[in-house]
Amino acid sequence: MPGQHVFGNRVGTNAKQQGSQNSHASGRQGLSNSYLYHTDSAQQSATGALSNSKLISRLFGGSVEKEVEDARVRAIKLMEEAHSILQRDGSEFIAFVMKTFFNDDSPGKRKAWIRDLEKVLSVARAAEFPRNLSWMDSTAVAELDMRAYVDFAKYARAKERDPKEAKKDYADERKSQFLKVTKTQWTRNKAFGADHLAQTMIHEFSHAALDTQDYVYGDIRNDDLSQLYQLAQGTLGPAGGTKLLQSTVQQLKNGKGEAFDSKSEGGTLAYRNADSFAYATAYLAHSGAKGERQARFQRLKDRVVT
Repeated sequence: MPGQHVFGNRVGTNAKQQGSQNSHASGRQGLSNSYLYHTDSAQQSATGALSNSKLISRLFGGSVEKEVEDARVRAIKLMEEAHSILQRDGSEFIAFVMKTFFNDDSPGKRKAWIRDLEKVLSVARAAEFPRNLSWMDSTAVAELDMRAYVDFAKYARAKERDPKEAKKDYADERKSQFLKVTKTQWTRNKAFGADHLAQTMIHEFSHAALDTQDYVYGDIRNDDLSQLYQLAQGTLGPAGGTKLLQSTVQQLKNGKGEAFDSKSEGGTLAYRNADSFAYATAYLAHSGAKGERQARFQRLKDRVVT
């Protein structure tokens, strides 16, 4: 169905509720102050996460629980690949991806993306599915509950200091179910492939780590990312995107008056848009791959004019 997105909303702690034009998004609440989970210790890699995935497989077989865990592991891999590419100077595709999704390929934005990927990775590595997973009945595939995540992050932070004490002192927080999934929607979205489900995880984890917003969605069903491009370029029409985006743009216009620059503001908003962050990360990772993933990236290049 045109205009549908395949990710979820984010339940936060701000009482102001925002709606959406998309049939999948309603009842999304904002968060006035983002909660960022940082880690300075050695991080769990995608290889390490795989052992947990194998354990889940033994416990749950071919269940949705296992599929969500597999998507988490795959998300870690995609983010690690993108992070690695960003740290190298030889890739010709970094500027293309950044201009396409953020309208900004400056060195400063590149450093920010590296730093922010590390924050999102920390969330993905700390999560334990199905322990932190619950089910919902919704038209959205997944939804991050920020209140529950803030509780979980207390455990994750304590775990860095002393894993044994953390399990004892933060037992309830460790069990916080901060990711909600609709089983029927998840099953339907399997048709778009494992990388798409991993991208769903990046989208949701970015809400937790970066307080990203849901301004605009890519339409995976129709292979249409035009609203993401238009948001970045500042060319999205006044009725485009979610109601949250429209109200945010209006607030910016009211505050800046004649100084409001739709193109520069578009790039700023795009970088804070969860779907833009997830798509950019996935496509940058694909740019360094082979086979079908490289072909997918090439198709993006063929249809985007920057």
